[in-house]
Amino acid sequence: MSQPANPGVPPQFQPPVSYGGYGGELQSYGQPAHPDAAYEAPATGAASGPGYPPDRYAATPYPAGQQPATPQYPAGPHWTGPHPSAAYAGDPYGVSQAPPPLAATASTTRTPQPPQRPATIALAATLASTASLQWIGLLSFCWLVASAGVAQLSTSGVDGGVYHVLSRFSYRMLDGLAWPLYLFPLVSFVLSFLLLTRRPWTRLAFSITGAAALLWSAWWLRSDLLWWLVPAGYIAITVLVLWTAETSRWYRWRPEPDPAALSR
Repeated sequence: MSQPANPGVPPQFQPPVSYGGYGGELQSYGQPAHPDAAYEAPATGAASGPGYPPDRYAATPYPAGQQPATPQYPAGPHWTGPHPSAAYAGDPYGVSQAPPPLAATASTTRTPQPPQRPATIALAATLASTASLQWIGLLSFCWLVASAGVAQLSTSGVDGGVYHVLSRFSYRMLDGLAWPLYLFPLVSFVLSFLLLTRRPWTRLAFSITGAAALLWSAWWLRSDLLWWLVPAGYIAITVLVLWTAETSRWYRWRPEPDPAALSR
């Protein structure tokens, strides 16, 4: 059984055949309550007529030939557009508001990274620390053997010759020779670790210590300079590798001052 046409819809519309359920008249929401009321055509010129509902989708609130204005966002070095969460009500920034600055105290310029530490500095530190420890250990062992030999050996016979050699060495160490023999390697051992801190005074102090050790050892071994050549060559190589162009550039490097900190 067909139903009568609804006067609020176009004549060509035919409702489907009802196979059960609600069988009343079709409801037309948003239309005049009186079925004979005529509909007026919208001001936008959309096709409509008496008995036709207004074409809400064809109507546009913008004038003909004009598109809606695109929202403008504030330009900035860190602002590329609205955050995706701006469409939600909980967005703290909003669509047309830029996010707050990253940090008020942050510097606008980045300090360049320091140059890579040359391998010659690590070489000098390794040579100085290794040689100093070996020298201190060997000297302490020899002095301990000399002290024990003097206390155990006799002064006559074959043991007498060894006794006099050990006794002479022990007495010279106690007489003041132990000070330079222990002081120079100890100072060199401490300065070898300070060379890695990029302090120009450490390189200068290390070089002065090496030069003083060379001069003193040359005076001490003045009667036989052949024994002086080996330690002198070792100390000279350790000091000279610290005065290359790349090493000097690494020691002279200083971080650039922060403009933001200077303006305060």
